Amino acid sequence: MRIYGKKHQQSLIYVTLTLILLASTTHLRWAEATEEWIPVGDTVTGAYGEAVVGTGNAIYIARKTSFYRYTPENEAWTTLMAPQNPDLGDTFKTGTALTWDYHEYIYALYGAATSDSRRWFSRYHIPTDTWETLANTTADQGEGDAIAWVQSENKAYATVGGEQRPTLLISYNPLLNTWSNDPQDPPDGMGDGASLIWTGNNLLYALRGEDTEENPLNDFWSYNITSDTWTDLTPIPVDPHSGGSGGVGDGGSLLYLGYWIQEQADYIYALSGNQATPENPSIPDNRTYKYTISTDTWIGLTDLPFGIGHYVGCRIGYADGYIYAWQGAPSTWPEGGDNLAKYYIIPEFSLATLLALMATSTIMVAIKTKKRKIIGIGGERCGKERSCGNITKGFCSRHNSCGSSVVASKLRHFRHGHSNWTER
Repeated sequence: MRIYGKKHQQSLIYVTLTLILLASTTHLRWAEATEEWIPVGDTVTGAYGEAVVGTGNAIYIARKTSFYRYTPENEAWTTLMAPQNPDLGDTFKTGTALTWDYHEYIYALYGAATSDSRRWFSRYHIPTDTWETLANTTADQGEGDAIAWVQSENKAYATVGGEQRPTLLISYNPLLNTWSNDPQDPPDGMGDGASLIWTGNNLLYALRGEDTEENPLNDFWSYNITSDTWTDLTPIPVDPHSGGSGGVGDGGSLLYLGYWIQEQADYIYALSGNQATPENPSIPDNRTYKYTISTDTWIGLTDLPFGIGHYVGCRIGYADGYIYAWQGAPSTWPEGGDNLAKYYIIPEFSLATLLALMATSTIMVAIKTKKRKIIGIGGERCGKERSCGNITKGFCSRHNSCGSSVVASKLRHFRHGHSNWTER
């Protein structure tokens, strides 16, 4: 270790990463940490043709003829450019589904009414607020539509079809703008409440949803992209309540957080949507669930502060350290059908994680000397001649050549409500 400056003109305080984390807790959201849903406010009511997707820093909602963004950082609700309506009626219809490509695009299946033959597909460019029409799907869309982006293959996988149509699994190649029917189709038909996610490896997970309006189903499957095979998993425990039949229904949703939060890589979050019956009027459902991949088990979580249902479409997404849920129901429902709520994911820290991070770098908090020389991370000098930018809590606050700024970057990222320790 090198020490710069004259004797008695500087002081060094050696601290462990544990103390740094403890000292920074005032900047964390632990004061908000809760196992309950926190109401955010009113947005828009639901409609036939709706879906939600999160991009890590914002929530996007497709609804009928409109497209919206909610930005948690400034609590802003923005009406965005809507895609061109390809035919008569509403742009988005039952079975609308969205997925994000982990970069700049959100892809959208438009869905279809019961009597429609519709195959529309497009993508939204986030930086320019513009839409681009893409190749039609190879089969008619419907209530069983669901879509997930597989980053490792740079492709989208989608189930298309529904209760009145066969359900297919197809894949989309953005470089060629083409769809392929090569993937093996699901074991059975999918319908209201269908949802699809990718978990960062070679697996997709699917909620089947309804197959008929009268038959309650709890089916939950995985699809292995490499072996092209489907596997039955433990059904989601959607028991009957309030005189209903049970089963997944309108508003069934899946969400995977492992892309953003490493500690969440073994979990999938879900909403069951309203029960299969009664259909009209449907019974609002506020139940939420968590699935552990490694053990193939489900648990129930705290109920939503509102009921969802009546309209098909995913209702949950991730942004800014929270799971967000949109009610997306009729205005006549309790709470008005337009509520938004958030659920905080409490970071999971183990002793092994802390020890590993401590071994990554020796942290030294620098104290300015009379000559305003500063000791940076790893003992390298920072100062006017080699500026590290603003000094925040004794750390060089910019990722640059002054010291080992990787750990400081991780700490800053954590203070902003993220617990994914990927280098930034």
